Amino acid sequence: PSHPSVYFFNIPLPYQLHSGSWDSTIILNPRFSGDRFTLAIQQDLDSISFDPEGWILAKSDVLTELQERDRSREEEVLIYPNPALNELNVKGFEEFESYQIFNTSMQLMQKGNSESKIDISNLDPGTYILQIESEETILRSIISKQ
Repeated sequence: PSHPSVYFFNIPLPYQLHSGSWDSTIILNPRFSGDRFTLAIQQDLDSISFDPEGWILAKSDVLTELQERDRSREEEVLIYPNPALNELNVKGFEEFESYQIFNTSMQLMQKGNSESKIDISNLDPGTYILQIESEETILRSIISKQ
């Protein structure tokens, strides 16, 4: 916000992820000031660009925090195959309550309850964000549909 009287702008924020010859643009939609996102990304990232096309008026385009998660105490979560044709398997996050699949503009495309296999046959080919939720954790992973 540009003034203390303005608490929060509800606006989708694009980020471009770079890793070698691979890059992907995702759009995150914060719900409140200070909202945090956790993305499970299989590649080692070289850099992240905020608002790569310069559409958002902002004083800064710097990420204030980027952490690599300490996985030594976490159970490994596997989402496979990725890319997938008709079905995703989820292993290692058995206690999740629900899932949502968003397109890269953060529009909800599909949702459901806890399942170890998620039918994605109705999705068009492309890149999506799978969000898995439990009582204490939200896990987001970039998935591809063939």
